[in-house]
Amino acid sequence: MPSYLELKSTVAGLLKPEEANLSILVAKSFHRFISLTSTAFFAVNSIYKLKLDLYIIRIYVKEAHEITQLLLYLSTVVKNSIKDVIRV
Repeated sequence: MPSYLELKSTVAGLLKPEEANLSILVAKSFHRFISLTSTAFFAVNSIYKLKLDLYIIRIYVKEAHEITQLLLYLSTVVKNSIKDVIRV
C-alpha cells in the first residue's frame, strides 16, 4: 500500500488541487475501509477457530464422560465378583 505522501504527490501531479484533495480523502477513506474489513475478517476467523476449538473440547469431554461411566461399570462388576468369591 503506498504511503500517504506517495499517494499525495502522485495524485497532485495528475489533478487540480481541489480534485487532488478530494481524491486523497477518498483514497484515505478506502484505505481505512480495507483496514477495517481486514480487522473484521480476522475477528470472524478467530471466532470460527474458537468455535471449532470449543466443539473439539466438547467431544473430548463427552468421550471422557463415557470412559468414566465405563470405568464405574467395570469397578461395580469387579466389586460384585469379589463379593461372589468371598461368599464361596
